[in-house]
Amino acid sequence: MCAGQHRIRSAGGANFFENVDEPYEKFDPPGLIRELNNLTVNCTGVEGYSDTVFTPPYSFAPDAAVSVPGTVTNRAGAGRIGF
Repeated sequence: MCAGQHRIRSAGGANFFENVDEPYEKFDPPGLIRELNNLTVNCTGVEGYSDTVFTPPYSFAPDAAVSVPGTVTNRAGAGRIGF
């Protein structure tokens, strides 16, 4: 997740990062990042960001980050999506 050189505002929650170098990265000029309840496993350069970005105009309840790898593995592929 990166907030690049165009002053991007990025909000990310309940993401799973494994073996990633710098899962969150800001460039110059920096954008804004709000990360909440993400899980990083064997990652380097992990920084937490809590910038004020935006509030979506809807409610949602994301799955827990720890369940993301299994959900993706079990539901990925044609005809396998079933919620």
